[in-house]
Amino acid sequence: MVIILLIIWAGRAHSFCTMSLTPELSRAARAFLGWSQDLLAEKAGVGVSTVRDFERGVRVPIKQNLLALERAFSGAGVDLEKLRNAFGAN
Repeated sequence: MVIILLIIWAGRAHSFCTMSLTPELSRAARAFLGWSQDLLAEKAGVGVSTVRDFERGVRVPIKQNLLALERAFSGAGVDLEKLRNAFGAN
């Protein structure tokens, strides 16, 4: 049980320390753009399972994949900070 808690804690710490993108914010950005998980994965150049698992909170993608997701949103004109403030997504 301790190992599982450490893994969960480490994953969350990693996502908060290195990226501004959260699963909730990713879902909000996709909804704003009208994108499916498949389309986001295609635009970001990552696997659909990466998007699906991230948005469900199953796992935290590696840094380069999180950056790719952020770049896909940014390239489509989404300001993640403004969206975070507008929707209160964490």
